[in-house]
Formats: sequence, structure tokens, C-alpha cells
Amino acid sequence: YWLHMENILPHKLSDFIRDYMQGIFRCSYPVASEANYKKLYGIFKNNFKGKNSQSLLQELSGYSDIYKYVISDSSCGNENIDKQLSDLRKIKVTTSYSFVMMLMSEREQKKFTDVDIIDILEAFNIYCLRRRIMGLTSGENKVFPTLVNQIKDLEQADDKKLKMFEILSKQESMLRLPNDIELTRYMETMNFSNFQYCKFILSLIEEKLTKNRPDLTDKKLQLEHIMPQKLNEKWKIDLGSNYDNIHQTYVNTIGNLTLIRHNQELGQKPFIEKKDIYENHAGLQIARTKITDKESWNEDSIKERTNWMIEFLLEEVLPIPDQMRKVNNFNVKNIKGLSFQSLQLIGLDINFIYDPTITAHVINDKEVEFEGTKWKLSPLTREIQTRRGAVNKSGAYQGAQYWEYDGIKLADII
Repeated sequence: YWLHMENILPHKLSDFIRDYMQGIFRCSYPVASEANYKKLYGIFKNNFKGKNSQSLLQELSGYSDIYKYVISDSSCGNENIDKQLSDLRKIKVTTSYSFVMMLMSEREQKKFTDVDIIDILEAFNIYCLRRRIMGLTSGENKVFPTLVNQIKDLEQADDKKLKMFEILSKQESMLRLPNDIELTRYMETMNFSNFQYCKFILSLIEEKLTKNRPDLTDKKLQLEHIMPQKLNEKWKIDLGSNYDNIHQTYVNTIGNLTLIRHNQELGQKPFIEKKDIYENHAGLQIARTKITDKESWNEDSIKERTNWMIEFLLEEVLPIPDQMRKVNNFNVKNIKGLSFQSLQLIGLDINFIYDPTITAHVINDKEVEFEGTKWKLSPLTREIQTRRGAVNKSGAYQGAQYWEYDGIKLADII
């Protein structure tokens, strides 16, 4: 049994045993390393004290066959499951391996169909990718092993994907499932070219457009800045007098990026020349869509394509259930007070529900600016209701009930 495990999990046996224990006992254990393997081995011996050695090794050996599918390119027999597992590895969610292994074990026992597993893994991958775009990974190592506790609920659910999303949306704040509002505000200005999974995300967009995913190992596959990273005189003239500000603001945004399959740098070539290459020689639809229909590439072009790419990404590539798109998808039981920052509302305007012409500008996590003065929402609501002759008897207001952003009441999203 031991030799079998060593053969199929070379250099991963300690990781496997740790993930096996996490899956069985549904809790987190220290990462296996040279520094603490003795401690981990001590935990292992204590956990299985009194258990028949042969039956334990037989069980471990069986789970190692499943673990092999999770951590390597070995096929589990279903191409779509293999693809979901491969994507999980690409975004390096190693903290989920114990949960995924136990999920795949239930498949072996026929408690889940292949379609069930695909739906569950797809929801989990969307959750993880949305979090990685936001730079959120905190707490995953502690919480993901405990997701094994939810497998029984997943078995009993009619809609496995929806149930997985519901489970993930009930995590604490730092483990939240980012909604569309939060992700949109973040991606509008984020340095996407420096994002670790930039090419991977763009390849997913291409796959949705064409049903073919580019091979990220292809040496001809490049990340291309449409407006170049360094401007020459031609580009400065084309961008206009405000070229420097436009360049600094938009050069690394998602709307100025594309994948191309080309064997030479396009660099500072004029847009008209780049457009011809995108249309006829790039070999990818993402290099054409919302680019080659433009006469020039400027601030408006980049903003338009940014908006399209974010919307396409959230609706087609990383979709979540409609009821979760504009609400805070996390457990709020231990969170007190209003937070504009959590939804990237700072710098934006909100409006009074009962008179949309009344607006306030969000200036920090707790305050808005109204008529040149800083206010917290509750006293501002009382002031406005007083002016409208509609103040209630107590004079007390929960401000978030009276204000909205993008048509959504703040009380529902914060």
C-alpha cells in the first residue's frame, strides 16, 4: 500500500496525508514541511491510535488514487471534471484539495453524478476566481477543509450549483463571494496586466467567445497592450493634449489588454497597423472584439471596452446566481456598522430613495458629503426628512434604509 502511494504521489505524500486528515476530521492542520513533519506525524499517530494498520493503509491507498486526480493531470475519466480540476490547480487553490478529494470520493461511491461534480466545482472555481481578482485569500486555509461538513447538504440538494453558491455566500466577510458591484468597481481601475492570472482570465473570455481556450504554454501567445506601455510621438498626438494622464490612468486596465497569437512584438506601432494585425493575424477573437471596429484608440475606446469586458466576464465567464449579484454575499452576524469601502462605493454618488434628485457623495468608509458638509447617513437622513416635513416621531433613522446606489437599497448591499 505504501509503495503504491509513493509511486503515484511522488514528493506529495506528506501533503496527501495532511489533506487526508483534514478531509476525515474536517479541520485544518499545519502545512507539511521539513520543519514540522515530525509534529504532523505525531498528530497522525494520535488521530489513528488503535486503528488496524492494514485497514488504515488500505483506506489511505484508495484515497491516494483520488488525490492523484486532484493534484495532477491524471484523468478521472471525465474530460469536463478534469478541466475543472485543472483550473483549480492553475489558480493555485491548494487549500481546497482536502474538500475536493472528499467530494471526488463521494463520486466514487455514486453519491454524486459527474454532472453534479461539474456543477459543484464550477461554482467553487467561480468563487475562487472572483476572490483572486480582488486579492482575497485570507482564511481559506482554515475554512476550506471544513467545507467537507457541507457535502451531505450538497448530496440532498436538487440544484447542486445553487447550493454550492449558497454555502459559499454564507462565509464570513474576508471569505466572501464578491458581488458584481464590488468586482466592477475594483476592476475598473485595477492594474490588470500585473494580475497573476491575467492571461488565464483573458483566455477564459476567449473560450466563451469561440468555445476554444488558448494554450497558455504557447510561446506565441502574448499579452498585448493596445495603447503601448511607452508612448511615442505618434501615439501622443493621437491621444491628444491629455495623453500623459490618459496613459497613466488606462494603460494597464483590462480594457487596454488583449491576448494575441503573434511571433513579434507590436510595441509602439500605430493603432491602424495594430488593428490590421489583430483582425488578420492574431488568431483570436478577443483581439478583435470591441477593438477592430474602432477608428482610433483613445480614452473613450478604452473605457467602452473596459465596461464591455467587465460585464462579459461577470455575466458569461464568472456568473453567480441573480439574487447574489448585488447583495453582500457573506455572514454579517459579527459585522457592525455601515461600510462603504467593502463595496468600493467611496468616490461615488448615492441618492435618496424618496427623492432621487437628492444625492450625496461618499467620501470615506463612514461619511458622505452633502451640500459641502460631511455627514453620517443617519443624521443626514433625519435632516432631509425634516426639510421634507416627513420626520418621524422618534427622529431616529437607519440611514441605509433610505439611500440607494444603482437602484439597490444600501441596506440590501451593505
